[in-house]
Amino acid sequence: MKLVQGRSAYLVAAGCLSLLVLVVFMYQQRKVGISIETAKATERRLKELIDHAESYRIITDSPVYERYARVYDRVVEYPNGEKFAYDIWGRNWKTNTFSVVIIVPYETRTRTMTLIKEYNPAHDRFVYGFPTGMVSASKHKSPLDAARQELDEEAELTCNNLIDMLSPSATNGVPQDKYQRERIYMYLCVDEEEDENPNERDSEEVDLHVERGVPIREVKELLLAGTFQSNNMAAAYLALEVLTKMGYSLD
Repeated sequence: MKLVQGRSAYLVAAGCLSLLVLVVFMYQQRKVGISIETAKATERRLKELIDHAESYRIITDSPVYERYARVYDRVVEYPNGEKFAYDIWGRNWKTNTFSVVIIVPYETRTRTMTLIKEYNPAHDRFVYGFPTGMVSASKHKSPLDAARQELDEEAELTCNNLIDMLSPSATNGVPQDKYQRERIYMYLCVDEEEDENPNERDSEEVDLHVERGVPIREVKELLLAGTFQSNNMAAAYLALEVLTKMGYSLD
């Protein structure tokens, strides 16, 4: 089955990459003080995730509904031989990338972030977040390329210092949800610049509101108040962690 073969290829590639994890963390140790013990423990846990996944097998993965998103009837065989059916869904099914980028813009001089305020139709409310968009094989060369374009399109910003906040071992991003196929790539933009001629927004994004110069203390309070979507909340806290490790004072 093509799908299972693709999954096996991913696991093999991930297994090869796991050999590099310890080296990566040893390098990071010199920069941010990660201990040798922590690096070894992390490498072990990553390997365990790969080993455990090899015991599960996707039997079928059939589309049952599609419009903006596509829903799949996925049957998985567990290690004990039992089979379970799940409703798995994904948004970016037309290009089969199932990848999303989130970009956190931070200004070092003012110690502020740029936020996006937009309508959330699932919960019928407005929420805060950051420039976010799907990776399209027809428009973008890579998740990094998508991040630059989405930052320009949604926040009207350019960035010469765009940092991948995840470890090099996270080649497939972060799972969006247990039952959703999208994976997320998170970037930090340090010292963005306004673009006088930004890319045109998509039609459903005309009501996006850009709020620049939001102090970190206000961002933290908004996070605690539950005004961010969960994936953007994760990106915010990850950005604060990365900025602290880079030596920036956020107070």
